[in-house]
Amino acid sequence: MADEVNPGPPPQIGSNPPPVQAAQPTSPPQNLGWSQPPTPGQHYPGQPHQEGVFDSIIPTSNPPALVSYYCGVFSLTVCFSPILAPISYIAAAKALRRIKEQPGLKGRGHAITGIVTSSVGLFLLVLGIVLIVLSSRHSPDGY
Repeated sequence: MADEVNPGPPPQIGSNPPPVQAAQPTSPPQNLGWSQPPTPGQHYPGQPHQEGVFDSIIPTSNPPALVSYYCGVFSLTVCFSPILAPISYIAAAKALRRIKEQPGLKGRGHAITGIVTSSVGLFLLVLGIVLIVLSSRHSPDGY
């Protein structure tokens, strides 16, 4: 009697081993009702959309607010202020208009931050130009 503990009598010397059976090809698994998980920004069918941490921090549903924010922050680099500050103001106005039309839409803070930072960037640009003009008007003697 052969079992796991006693596998049976040892093979005889010179005897042929039992033939190996070839594996039968298997068909691919059938769809068992499983589906791919949703990509970021989507949700499972039949389930309400739940807002995640990312959605509450970055207003991806209001792109003009993000444009205003990033243009405003980069306009703090004085050389970019003349280009990015007007873009920031226009995008902020568009974002705030969308927020007013669609209550509950996020991005108000980003739009306001874009306005403030682009204003600071333009102020620094004007201040720098004024200081350069004033310093160039003095005589070389320093008087």
